[in-house]
Amino acid sequence: MNKVVIIGYGPAGITAAIYLKRAGIDPLVIGKDLGALDGYSSLVENYYGLSEPIEGRKLIKQGVDQAKKLGIKIITDSVISLKQEDSHFIIVTEKGKYTSQSVLLATGKTRQTLNIPGFNTYRGKGISMCATCDGYFYRRKKL
Repeated sequence: MNKVVIIGYGPAGITAAIYLKRAGIDPLVIGKDLGALDGYSSLVENYYGLSEPIEGRKLIKQGVDQAKKLGIKIITDSVISLKQEDSHFIIVTEKGKYTSQSVLLATGKTRQTLNIPGFNTYRGKGISMCATCDGYFYRRKKL
C-alpha cells in the first residue's frame, strides 16, 4: 500500500511529490496529460525561479525529470475512479489498481476554448487565455 498517491503531474503535483520525498515519504504520482501547460502554452514567463521564458511542456519535463532523479515513481495513466474504503483509498486507472493511505488531487484545470475560425491557429500565439498571466504583455498597447 502506498502512503500517498498524487493524481496529476502538473507543477502542483510534481512539486508536492518532491517535497513529500524530501520529507521521507515515497509518493506515487499518476497523471495523464499536462493540463493548462500543454503545447499551446507557448511560453511561461511568470514562474518562480525562471530567469528566461520556457515552454509549458519543457517546464513540466524539467519537473518530472527532477522527480525521477529523486526516485519518485510516476505513472502515465488515466484515473477512472477513486473510492475510500475504511482507512484507505482505492485508485482505479485504465491500466491498474492502487491503494493508498491518502490521496492528493492535483488535477489542475482544462482551459475553455472558443469555437471560432482561426482559434486553434493562434492559440498561444496571440490569443490570450489567461488575463492574469498575459495581461502584462498587452499593457499600454492598443488591442
